[in-house]
Amino acid sequence: MDRFQYCVLEFWPCCPVFHNNTCQEETGIDHDPGGWGFEVMGPAGGPALWHELMHRSPLLGQRDGWRASEANHAGGRFRHALGLGRLMGNLQSLEATIRIFLARTDPSKNSIINRDFFGTLVEEYNDQLTIDEPYSIDQQVVTIRNALAHGLVFAPSDMSLPLTLFHNGQSYVMTVDWFQNQQALAQAQINLILACAKKRGITH
Repeated sequence: MDRFQYCVLEFWPCCPVFHNNTCQEETGIDHDPGGWGFEVMGPAGGPALWHELMHRSPLLGQRDGWRASEANHAGGRFRHALGLGRLMGNLQSLEATIRIFLARTDPSKNSIINRDFFGTLVEEYNDQLTIDEPYSIDQQVVTIRNALAHGLVFAPSDMSLPLTLFHNGQSYVMTVDWFQNQQALAQAQINLILACAKKRGITH
């Protein structure tokens, strides 16, 4: 295991995958085709997240009359919860990857635990790239992250799915395809950072 990967693993000690060095499909954690281990950074919407939502969410939990056995048949609600959890996991993984990259490139600044916002971290990462490093992060991930954190979610009058997310004059219909597209976008940005790290030799 190289030093950069070890740093990432240490950043998320609470994830069970670290204890057996495996990554199970049912955890909802995406596999990294490069085998660098970054797929283990944070929960990406596995069963634990679903059970948490069942108890805490007014839309999905028992307070709305949904029991776990009933929810298993409510495919739309399950897919929404799973899509939301995976997307949040991917965005958290992206932020962790940026922070670790910046900490390795400039050890004088503690980028791991400073209070920089996600958008600030993205700008800082993009600004430090050289002209021959085509690894800039798409600002759309900041827009989506902010919408999820600060936006308003509305349901149709019959409380059916999909829900619609509103933020900053934009609306997003939270379909399964929408979640998957945003997950792919976030993962693509992680891959860009890893490619930049590899080019600079940070992974060794």
